[in-house]
Amino acid sequence: MKIHLWSMYYDPVPMGIGPVATMLAKQLSERGNDVTVIASHPHYPTAEWGTSYRPRRSVRDGIDLIELPVYTQRAKGWQRMLCEVSYGAGQSLAAIAPFKADVVVVALPSLMAVPAAALYSRIHRVPWVAWLHDIVSSAAAATGLMDEGVALKMVRRLESFAFRDADRVIAISNSFSQQLVAAGVPSAKVEKIYGGTSLEMGPGRTSQPQNRSALVIGNIGLTQNLAELARAFQRSEPLRGIDAELRVTGDGVAASAVREVAAAGHVEMLGVVPFERLVDELDSARVAIVSQHPDVRDFNLPSKITTYMARGVPVFAVVNPDTEGAEIVRESGAGWVADSRDLDAACARLAEVMDDEVALARASDAGTAFAAEHFEAGAVAASFERSLEEIVHRGRGGGG
Repeated sequence: MKIHLWSMYYDPVPMGIGPVATMLAKQLSERGNDVTVIASHPHYPTAEWGTSYRPRRSVRDGIDLIELPVYTQRAKGWQRMLCEVSYGAGQSLAAIAPFKADVVVVALPSLMAVPAAALYSRIHRVPWVAWLHDIVSSAAAATGLMDEGVALKMVRRLESFAFRDADRVIAISNSFSQQLVAAGVPSAKVEKIYGGTSLEMGPGRTSQPQNRSALVIGNIGLTQNLAELARAFQRSEPLRGIDAELRVTGDGVAASAVREVAAAGHVEMLGVVPFERLVDELDSARVAIVSQHPDVRDFNLPSKITTYMARGVPVFAVVNPDTEGAEIVRESGAGWVADSRDLDAACARLAEVMDDEVALARASDAGTAFAAEHFEAGAVAASFERSLEEIVHRGRGGGG
C-alpha cells in the first residue's frame, strides 16, 4: 500500500506522538508498504533543530519525509493555536499536490489537519483514517487552556466533523472508542489499537536497582500536574526517610514550573536526554511515575505507560482512579494506582512501594509480559496494516 502518515510530530521530536508516529512509519515500511510522512518542521519542546520557512523533503530510513514550516512559539494559548493553524495551512497545500496515496492516516490531536485530510480524500478519492491520541476539547477544558466560548465550540465541531468524515477512527484506548460510539459514531467505524512503544522490549529485571529513584519521562504539559506532585514529593516525610529522589527527563510548557520546585532539592530536572541516556535512566529507576491532574479523565492515555512497561519498570500512577491508564496498570499488575486528588497520601504510598523488593519484582515481570502482548511495535503495526488494508479494499465512504 501507499500510505500517507500525517503527524505534526515526528523524529527527532523526542516525546509525545513523535516517537510513536516514527515507530509506526518505520514498522509499516519494513512490512513492505510505501510510506510517506508529512510532518512539521521539528519544533517541540523547542525549535533547537533550527527554523525553516519552506518545506523540506528527504528520505529517512526508506521513508519519504516532508517537513512543513510552522509557527514555532507555544508558550501561550494563542501561540499554540497559531502553530496548529500554520500546520493545517501547510497540509492544505499538500492536499492538492499531485502525489496520491491509497490511504491517509492523520494523527490527532492535530485537528487543523482534518480539513486538509477531508479535502485530500475528496480530490483523490481515497479513504482517510483518524488516529486518535487525545480528545483536544476535553483536555483544553479540563486544564483551563480554553474557557467555554467560541474557540472551544469550534474545536468540538471540528472534532465531530473529523469523526463523522473519516472512513475509520483508530483509537489508542477503550475509553476513546466508547466515547465515540456514545457520541453517535458508528461502532463499525471505530477500532481500538494501542499506540505501542518506540523502545525495544526490555529483557526483564533480574534484580531491582538499589537506589531510591522515581523517574518521570516525556512531555511536561499542563495535564501532568507535575509541579504539584514534585512539591508533595519534597515535603513527604516517608520519602525523605528513605532518601528518595524524583528524576525528570523531558520538557514542555509546564517544565519551568517544575524547575522552580526542583531548586528546593530532592527533584532533579535532566531535560531532554539522548536515547541511550533515556534507556539507562529507565533501567536504573526503581519505579516510574505517571502523573495526571485529577480533572483529567478519559481524553488522554499517557504513552509513557507503554514505555515503562516495555522496559520492565514498575509503574506508580498518580492519576484519577477512574481513567483507562489506571485500569491498565491494575489489569496488568504492572504497578500501583494512587489517587491524584491526595498527593500527600500518594507520596506516602510511594515510599512503601519503593521499599518492597518482592512487590517491585512482581510488578516488573507483569508489566513486561503485558507490554509484549499488547504494545510490541511489530504487533501494533500488523494490526494497523490489517485495518488499513480493509479500508483501502472498501474505498472512500465504506468505513461504516
